[in-house]
Amino acid sequence: NDFRPRIMNAHSSNGFVVTDITIRNCPNHCLEMYTDSTEIFNIQIYNPPSELPNSNQESHNTDGIDVHGQPFYVHDSVINTGDD
Repeated sequence: NDFRPRIMNAHSSNGFVVTDITIRNCPNHCLEMYTDSTEIFNIQIYNPPSELPNSNQESHNTDGIDVHGQPFYVHDSVINTGDD
């Protein structure tokens, strides 16, 4: 069990749309998407890098978007995290 929460955890959905959000300093996977026919656009995700010298602001395993469905479209977005 992972004690760190996800920002969005979607399951068993079809025709899912995520747009116009900004996520900062997410403690785990930011968007965990078990959805089909999904479109994500115009979002921004910012987390610190995995390793920062002399800092406690590291963010290991902070996937921007974890995709578990198809088709899945991500466009016109910025994803800058400590993982991917």
